[in-house]
Amino acid sequence: MKTIILSLLILPILFTSCSEIRKKKKKEEKDGAYKSFIFNMTHSFSENEKNMSFPIWFDEEIIRKKNIKSIRRKIFPSGNKNNPEELNPKEKKTYFFDTDGSLKRIHIQQFYEYITVADLNFEYKVLRDEYGFSPVRIVYDKNENNNEAIDQFLIYDKIEYQQNYLVYQNAKSGDYRFYMLKKEYWGTLSVDSIFDPNPQDMITFGSPILPKKEYYVENKVNESNINLFHYSSKNMPMKVRTEKFPFQYKRSIIYNKEGNCSGFIDSTFSNDEFLTRLNSSFVFHDSLPIELIHESKSKNKLFIQVETFEYDFFE
Repeated sequence: MKTIILSLLILPILFTSCSEIRKKKKKEEKDGAYKSFIFNMTHSFSENEKNMSFPIWFDEEIIRKKNIKSIRRKIFPSGNKNNPEELNPKEKKTYFFDTDGSLKRIHIQQFYEYITVADLNFEYKVLRDEYGFSPVRIVYDKNENNNEAIDQFLIYDKIEYQQNYLVYQNAKSGDYRFYMLKKEYWGTLSVDSIFDPNPQDMITFGSPILPKKEYYVENKVNESNINLFHYSSKNMPMKVRTEKFPFQYKRSIIYNKEGNCSGFIDSTFSNDEFLTRLNSSFVFHDSLPIELIHESKSKNKLFIQVETFEYDFFE
C-alpha cells in the first residue's frame, strides 16, 4: 500500500513537469516564428527617432536583400484614410542607403501651412559600430527656422567604451547616457559607484541596440521616466512600458499568424485606469509597408493619421 501511495504522490509532479515543459516548448516555438521586420520596432516610431547618433531604425539585412536605395516617408497631420495625398504632409523624411544596407543620410523637412519650417540633412560618413553608434554631421542652411529645428534632435559624442559599460555625452547639453551592459551590474549601488549620475543623465540596462530598461535617477535611489522593454526568446520586440508620472504607457507590437509585424497598439493609463488607445496598422505591397494608419477614438469620434512609404531601388 505504501508503494502505491508514494507512486500516486509522484505522478502529479511528473504531470506538472511535463505540462510546464510543453508550455515552455510551445512558447519558444511561437517566439521563434516571429520574423525580422524592415523597421526596428524597438526604436522606430518613438522618441528614439530623435537620437540621430544611433541610426538603428532599420534592419540593414532586409534593406540590403531588397536592394533598397531610399525610402520616402511622409507624415500627414490628420485623417483621410483613403486619399492621404490630398493632404499636405507635416513632415517628410527621406532615408538614403548604401548597397550594404547601411544608412548614409537622412533628409528631414517639416512644414506648417505650406511653409517649410525645417530643412535638415544628417550625414553618416562612418559605419555604425557594434553598439549602433555612428558620428553624424548636420548639413543645413543657416536660417532661424533651421536653428530652432535642430533643438528637436539629439547628437552624442562617444566618451568611453569598457567591457561592462558605455558612456556617451550630449554634444549640446553635456548630459550623459550611461549603458550598463552586464546584468550582474544592474543595481543601484553599481550604477552610483561607476557613473555617479546626475538627474539629467539617462541610465540604460542593456545595450543601445537591445535596451532592457531606461530611466533617470534622483537622490541616487528614486527612478523616474522609466522605459521597460520586453522581447521574445529570439530578441524580437514585444512590448514597451513607460512610466511618466502621473501616466503609464504601454506599446504592444502586433504580429500576424505568419510571424510578420502588422502594427502596434499604444495604450495610456493613469493610476492603472485605462484612458486612451491608438491602433497603428501597416498596409503592405510586395511584402513592404507602404502605409501606416493610426486610428484612435475619443467621445465616439474616430481620428486617423496616415504615414506613407515610397521606395527607390538599386538597379
